[in-house]
Amino acid sequence: MAPIRPVSRGAGIAILSACGYREGEALMGGLASDIVERAILHAQRLSANASYQWPTARAALSRILEDLEQRARDDESLERLRRFIAEGDRASAERSGEC
Repeated sequence: MAPIRPVSRGAGIAILSACGYREGEALMGGLASDIVERAILHAQRLSANASYQWPTARAALSRILEDLEQRARDDESLERLRRFIAEGDRASAERSGEC
């Protein structure tokens, strides 16, 4: 498996900003679920690209998840993001023959 490269906060903040989030503020209402939905859709679109690398996408998704866990700890959509990351891990392991 390729080493995980550092991801700037910019990748996650771009998705958060598109949902109306401003860094440092608490998340209100359905904003966390909107962020999760957009992050997953973005990762799925990127996966169609031949140069897509799961470790890089995983790092960005993990940063988004970490931020959301701090700001919307009880939001049910966080579990969906956790499952998506786990599924990506399994698929990546299968592609690389690690299973």
